[in-house]
Amino acid sequence: MARRLSAISQAHQVASVDFNRKHPAIQETWKGIRNTHGTAQKGKEPILIEDLRRMVDAIQIESGGKERLIGFRDKA
Repeated sequence: MARRLSAISQAHQVASVDFNRKHPAIQETWKGIRNTHGTAQKGKEPILIEDLRRMVDAIQIESGGKERLIGFRDKA
């Protein structure tokens, strides 16, 4: 969608026609489009099994010599 708005802006510039992307009407319309259709999410790399195992191993089950239920829950 941003590319389309940029293309519209560029076409107006080439035609020497004034086009203000910051105009409140354009901003409101753009905001509505984003709310309706959402925006593309930036994905993250998946966690590796090896790293996950290290994280789980780091969870403390015992504290002060006593077993903690919260540790068992977190480790599950």
